[in-house]
Amino acid sequence: MIKMLLTKVSVKIFFQYFLLALLASASLLVGCSTAKNGESRPKKADTFDGIVRPPKEQIDVFTNGQLPLKPYKVIKILSEKSRDGREERMADIFVEKAKALGADGVIINPSKGGGVDVGPFGANTLSSYSATVFVYE
Repeated sequence: MIKMLLTKVSVKIFFQYFLLALLASASLLVGCSTAKNGESRPKKADTFDGIVRPPKEQIDVFTNGQLPLKPYKVIKILSEKSRDGREERMADIFVEKAKALGADGVIINPSKGGGVDVGPFGANTLSSYSATVFVYE
């Protein structure tokens, strides 16, 4: 009789620990969610102010020294080095990045000389490209 009672208690304790382990595992899995595109959801935006903004379809683009007429706040400076003569391609890349950040606009800055890249097939002159990403105040 005592043996039978101990067996029932042991089985009950086993199931309690099993359920506890199952719940703990499930709670860990719930915390590891991903966005629709498979990337982890950002906890903080990659901007100066740390605000996560929804992406935008259209933004204002300023070039050739033009600036917005409305007051604005800079949220990110983008920069890349690439071969000379890629101004349009780099501007397109900066616009897409600004849209993804949820910016209201981007100011494409003039390119600057960035040095020389020497590789096995010769040398390429590099330029430094940059853009100022902003939101209107």
